[in-house]
Amino acid sequence: MRLLWPICVLFGVALLEAQGVPLHSITQHRPTFRCDYTYFVDAEGWFKLHAKPATWLEAQAVCLSEGSSILYPDTEIILSTAVHLMRDVSISRIHTGMMMHNRQSNQIVTSKPMGVTLDEVGLMQWAQPSDWHPFICHKKKFESVLLNECGTVDEDYHMYNATGNCYKLHENKRNWFVAGASCKAEGGQLAIINSETEAEVIIDIFKNNPADQIPGDIWLDTAFLGFRSLDSGRSWITIDDETLNMAGYAMFAPGEPNNAARNEYCGSVGRNGKLFDDPCMREMLFICEKRTDEIICDENNNSAVNDENDMFTVLDRSEKAEKLRSILGGNNV
Repeated sequence: MRLLWPICVLFGVALLEAQGVPLHSITQHRPTFRCDYTYFVDAEGWFKLHAKPATWLEAQAVCLSEGSSILYPDTEIILSTAVHLMRDVSISRIHTGMMMHNRQSNQIVTSKPMGVTLDEVGLMQWAQPSDWHPFICHKKKFESVLLNECGTVDEDYHMYNATGNCYKLHENKRNWFVAGASCKAEGGQLAIINSETEAEVIIDIFKNNPADQIPGDIWLDTAFLGFRSLDSGRSWITIDDETLNMAGYAMFAPGEPNNAARNEYCGSVGRNGKLFDDPCMREMLFICEKRTDEIICDENNNSAVNDENDMFTVLDRSEKAEKLRSILGGNNV
């Protein structure tokens, strides 16, 4: 059922055009933020459309990890900008940051929160938070956030100069599928080793996370990566649909892969940088990777980390990072 919502996109567009306001104009001298966001002058903020569907919680986590928030269309211009972005890529429905509690339908009041989606004509609809939809991340002009060199508020991500990419070792053990979803929710993916140089980076990550400092007493020396077998261990492909040789690194440990448990079809890496096969449902450490072609930029589109002396108010990123951790940890994304 569509919601009756007091915003009419067509009326708002007509009114603004009548007043001479250029809709959806992009500034040539935008304030500092991420290169993968677009700054709209009239909406006074940055927008990024994520076309790949996600649940509401995953969408919220992705936006938080990027230093923004899932779009909350509380003004006509923000709503019309969102509709403009959706129509550009033929997306018909997105998650929004709105949640409804105590919904009343047919004289029945439900206490379970319901999500609210936005369609391409500017109308709202009920949705389950578990539904999968594209989404838009949004940051207002005067809500600048101090991001780290990995373009995130998550201080557990670290850039390694050898590859130019960012990595995070998750100590909260998850199975391979949940691990991949967690990396996705943070705006990254399960790491893929593309060279011997990158294997040395993985070794360094393990060195920076000694086994005796990781919670638990088992599975402390291997971590899931982004590759698996779809044919019972006869061949291995990455989550980018490449063979390990195509990806650039296929160095298994001696005797591996061996399918010792008869269900070892997901890939991992040891502290020595060598590859292993492990059961996909085994809960293990895992490594996420962020590729830094999507990081911060200045007004000349050059890569740059936000400065504390930026002209906009800088918010402590620890607040967003803590909220991100609570979403990922508390809901097993």
